[in-house]
Amino acid sequence: MTKIAVKDGISVVQIRNLYDRARSKGAVDFKIYLKYQMSRSDNRGRTIISKVFGDKLLSFLSRYQKQELTILLRYAVMLYDYIKQEEQQLQRQQKVYSQYPSEQQGSGSQLLSDNIKKTIEHVIKANTSTLGFAGLKIEQEEEYGRVRTTIHVKLSRSYGDPKVVSMQLKNALKAEVKEIANTFFNVWIDR
Repeated sequence: MTKIAVKDGISVVQIRNLYDRARSKGAVDFKIYLKYQMSRSDNRGRTIISKVFGDKLLSFLSRYQKQELTILLRYAVMLYDYIKQEEQQLQRQQKVYSQYPSEQQGSGSQLLSDNIKKTIEHVIKANTSTLGFAGLKIEQEEEYGRVRTTIHVKLSRSYGDPKVVSMQLKNALKAEVKEIANTFFNVWIDR
């Protein structure tokens, strides 16, 4: 249950609230509260309690007594941080790194094609030639079904605020590399 909660982005506070409700109220009140939470959304548009997690709890409650549900939720609260750290460590191990100009990963593990990466490198080089382009590292990770791309640009000399340079490069990439124009990516300036 805890793995489902972590995967679906349910906060430990919500699980603790369910545990408190299961411990202090009757089974009918708990079911109503759970269904109510399943129908609500947070400010990002995600449901507070996912349908998968809620349906599992409801099926568990229909098969077992309320006392067993309380124990299950107590263990879910206690194991939440451990499972979350385990999931984050697994995600870090699955990161895909690609680095220019040094060695590249095998093409089967890359989320961006080599042509797109070369285009990104060309655009960055063209826009940072006066700032002493010293290298590029493209880092990608998949998180909750979304790919997050971070482009690290190493400059040997730079003038002014790195955030301004970062925004200029991001705008140039959006304008010149149509494959990443509508994706989520960050550009970081390393000195």
